[in-house]
Amino acid sequence: MLSIGKYPSEFVLMCSLRVDEQLSSYASIKQAAGDGAEIASFESLFLENMVLSLDSLFGHRARGQEGKDGNPLNEVRMICGTLMRGENCLRADSTIRYDPAKAVLGTRIGDPIPWTTEGIGRLCHAFLDEIGKKYP
Repeated sequence: MLSIGKYPSEFVLMCSLRVDEQLSSYASIKQAAGDGAEIASFESLFLENMVLSLDSLFGHRARGQEGKDGNPLNEVRMICGTLMRGENCLRADSTIRYDPAKAVLGTRIGDPIPWTTEGIGRLCHAFLDEIGKKYP
């Protein structure tokens, strides 16, 4: 498939609303279930799949437009690469100039990815904001 260099703003907005809906639904489920071990183990799986799903919606984005400066698109790419290797500690990508101090989650290479609804919500929205800027 050819790479995609432009996404309709309506599509990006729909994805943003979808993220909000998923996080809101999860918050309702978590509140009803309490803070037991079952919901805690489900939370990371749910959030991992949110990030993988979001990335796949924009999976054919043109790499040249994405840049290599450690932006939220790069951060999601690195997280997805880590997950697809069956790992949870962030792995470096030699094509990306990643700086944890500038990253949305602030995860250092080799550290576990912090699976919190607040952090992943910020990452998803930062990703979508960057898509809107770089793929108008």
